[in-house]
Amino acid sequence: MKDLIEKIKQLEPYEMQEFIDKKFGGSCPCFWGRLKVGGHYIGLHGHCWRSEEDGGNCPYNGLHIRSKLPKKEIEPLIKAIVKKLNAQKWYSKWDIVYELSK
Repeated sequence: MKDLIEKIKQLEPYEMQEFIDKKFGGSCPCFWGRLKVGGHYIGLHGHCWRSEEDGGNCPYNGLHIRSKLPKKEIEPLIKAIVKKLNAQKWYSKWDIVYELSK
């Protein structure tokens, strides 16, 4: 996971979505994808943070994380992703939602 975090740190902020979502179109900040950590995948879905309050059409602002790994184990990775997303000035306030299974 350390190598993955280092790759993320090297990205420009606006490269984050495409790093996760290989089919990212770039016109909207929404993204869907997954990253492999060890033998597990972490699913990531970034909703469009252009909320209705800000004149956009998405009623929810959130980063959904789906994983079988414990939150404590993936938190350093999520923090690196969140740091890059927060550096993108077009986002309004948003939530992080963990959907963890065993």
